[in-house]
Formats: sequence, C-alpha cells, structure tokens
Amino acid sequence: MLASFVPMLLIASAFYYLNRVDQDCGTTFSWVTRAMGPWAGWLGGWAIAMTGVLVVGSLADVAVTFGLLAVGLDGWAGHEVVRQVLTVLLILVMTAVCVIGTELSAHVQNVLILAQVACLVAFAVVALYRVYAGTATLDSVRPSAEWLDPFGSGEPP
Repeated sequence: MLASFVPMLLIASAFYYLNRVDQDCGTTFSWVTRAMGPWAGWLGGWAIAMTGVLVVGSLADVAVTFGLLAVGLDGWAGHEVVRQVLTVLLILVMTAVCVIGTELSAHVQNVLILAQVACLVAFAVVALYRVYAGTATLDSVRPSAEWLDPFGSGEPP
C-alpha cells in the first residue's frame, strides 16, 4: 500500500500543477502533439478513443450483471438476452449524459463516486463486524498493524 501511494501522490501532484499551467493537461493528444508532433498526437488520441469504445461494452455488462445480482435479480443476471438489452440501455443512457454536457456528466460522476465510497464503507464495516463477532468464514483473519510493515512479507501471522 505504501509502495503504491508515493507514485500516485506524485502523479496527482503533476496533474495539479500541470492543470494550473494548461487546462488541457490530461488529454493524451495535447501532450503528445506538443512533445512529438501532430501525427503521434492524433494516433495517441485515437488509441485512447478506440480503447474506450472497446472497453465500454464489457464494463457496462459487468455493471449490469452485478447491479442485477445486488438487487436480488439473479435470474435476470443469468439470462443473456435480458442482460444484453440492459447493457445496451446503460450505454445509451451514459452516452446521452455525455452528449447533454459536461456539467451533468460531472454531477453523475460525483453521485457514482459517493455510491462507490458508501458501498466500500458498508462492506468494510460488515466485514470487520463479522470478523470480530466471530461470524465470519473459517479462513478469516483479524486485521493487524503488522500487515502495513513495508519490510514485512505482508502475510498475516
């Protein structure tokens, strides 16, 4: 955890300071165009765009599948046609959000971030409660500060 924190801190700092100088700092095509020329910038921009197009379908399918499982609709999650229709609908809704404008997109992203954090907190609270109450699975281990030792193996004792 500590080994990954330092690079992420440096990357976040770089984006912060670059954004103060140039509002386009996060876009691949802008950086690459300035550093390597318009052809490389165009190629980098298209690579990012095509990656997004190829990945969106699989991510939407995962979101629909686990969304259905989360609300107890296991039968729907196992039915491929229903899942595909809902996946296409999710992609259309998210596309509409992006087309409508960045303000709406930013608000939707904020709501999704809050929902993710709330789910992670709920998961952590339930998991810790079950471990300390003794109702967790047999292979569960109580958390220990020794796990955070950067010089240790990271394995529980």
